[in-house]
Amino acid sequence: MKLSDNLKDQMKGSVEAIEELLAERAEIDNDVVQQANIFKILRLENHEIRHGAFLDYLMDPGRNPLLSSFFISKWIEQIVDELSIEDTLINDIINGEDFEVNPIFDEQRYSEILVSEEEKLRIDSALELKLGNHRRTINT
Repeated sequence: MKLSDNLKDQMKGSVEAIEELLAERAEIDNDVVQQANIFKILRLENHEIRHGAFLDYLMDPGRNPLLSSFFISKWIEQIVDELSIEDTLINDIINGEDFEVNPIFDEQRYSEILVSEEEKLRIDSALELKLGNHRRTINT
């Protein structure tokens, strides 16, 4: 399915608005800040399927366990800070406790997960975190 030009423009506008908000929150004082977006650098910013493959690589402990746990803990930390989430398991992960990362039930991947084949709906990314007997599922 090809995105309409109108939808692409709306998405671009949304990303620009988010970037402006983040810059304001960081209170940048006349400092030059370079944008380090790997997808923009590689000219793949409009290829969402490649974004999913990259996230799959970052989250998959089978490929690189250290990278996976580091990426996920930092990613979760940012989500928790932004949304002010209070959860013991999540706090333990952020504080450096060892945890397991698994795809959600009946899936092999961590991104581009098919929800409805009929409507071609997908979840951008989803994973299960396990620490001791406790589990949490993260979906974005």
